[in-house]
Amino acid sequence: MRSLLIAGCAVGAIAAVACTGAPAQSVFVTHARAPGTACDYADDTHYVESANFDVAATPFGMGQIFSWQNNLQATAITVGGDRIDSISKNDFTAKTVTVSYQTNPASSIPGDTVPIAASVPAGATSDKSSVAVPLITPAANGALLANIGSGGGITTVLATFTIRGTLQSGGTLETQPFTFPIYAYNSGFTGCPAGTVDVGAGQCGAQGVNIGALGNVTSLYCHFPDGGS
Repeated sequence: MRSLLIAGCAVGAIAAVACTGAPAQSVFVTHARAPGTACDYADDTHYVESANFDVAATPFGMGQIFSWQNNLQATAITVGGDRIDSISKNDFTAKTVTVSYQTNPASSIPGDTVPIAASVPAGATSDKSSVAVPLITPAANGALLANIGSGGGITTVLATFTIRGTLQSGGTLETQPFTFPIYAYNSGFTGCPAGTVDVGAGQCGAQGVNIGALGNVTSLYCHFPDGGS
């Protein structure tokens, strides 16, 4: 966890992420937020640079909360001669996220475009604006599970995403590409034993995310309903 981050990243070699200042962009992603002790992702000054993910923990993939901002000027809408100050022509509504992947070791992970629902008002700054991004989609999760052997090593996944959407005025916009490193592995987990339930272990309830265990995770993921053993 850190307290400052650059505005965006572009992929260089697979072994590194080369970070530069954000391009001339109206709506852009600034950094990945840390969950904080309350798991509310509320503190914009704390961020994460990467995540660990057990691809065997869930078929649904993983997401991450990012800060973003809208540098467009707030411009009120006029309807029938009446000015509506609560809505700006430059308010941005996200419609989709497109994600692509590079991995090391190299493997074929399909990119994907998935719908999202999020908005950032004109003039909104990153300390007060955040968006949830599905970084590992279900299709990518399945491909990683097939490519990473049970108990195998870590696969570095560079997930690069772009958010696309529309302005209140009807214009279309997209954010700059942003790359987030994920260290994926396959714990070999195939489900909970009879009599136990999958409690979805992971950071702040996100299954398989930053659990801090690379070995047998059954005791982490599966609990007896009554707390017995």
